[in-house]
This record gives sequence, C-alpha cells and structure tokens, in this order.
Amino acid sequence: MDLDRKNPITPVAQHPDHAIQFLDLITACHNFTVDVERVVPRLRDRRLPEDRRAVIHSCIVRTRAVLDVLETAMDSSEIDVDEKLIAALPRR
Repeated sequence: MDLDRKNPITPVAQHPDHAIQFLDLITACHNFTVDVERVVPRLRDRRLPEDRRAVIHSCIVRTRAVLDVLETAMDSSEIDVDEKLIAALPRR
C-alpha cells in the first residue's frame, strides 16, 4: 500500500492495531473520569462508614498504581508489570 506521508491518516492506516490500542486507552481514561465526576457530587454532605471508606481507599491505591504504570509506559514506551502492579490489579 503506497500512502502519502503528508496525509494525517497514514500512521493509522499503517498501524491500525496501534490506533485501536490508543483509542482503547483514551476511552478507558475518559470513562473513568466521567464516572467519577458523576458519582462524587452525589456523595456531598454524606460521610461514608469507615469500612466503605476503606474500600474506596483501596480502589484509589489500585487506580494510582495502574495510572503510574500507564504514565511510565507513555513516557518511556516500556511497560514493566512488576509484582506491586500485579497485586494492585483487580482479579477477574
């Protein structure tokens, strides 16, 4: 396939799997942000019980670990899945 190098679609056409992965990451980040922005205001003027706050704090720790790995991967082009991250990821 002979593509014009000046065409902005050329990189996508040459590496469609990269484009799909990029869109998956953008979608995941967007969905997380939108969901949190939707839910947090509903908690206004409420104090969650200690056990529920502990669960949320645990989720925040896991989320930070995943975001740290994502940020490192974007900056270095290397994904190093270490034991800390594996422990932080939710089980399926």
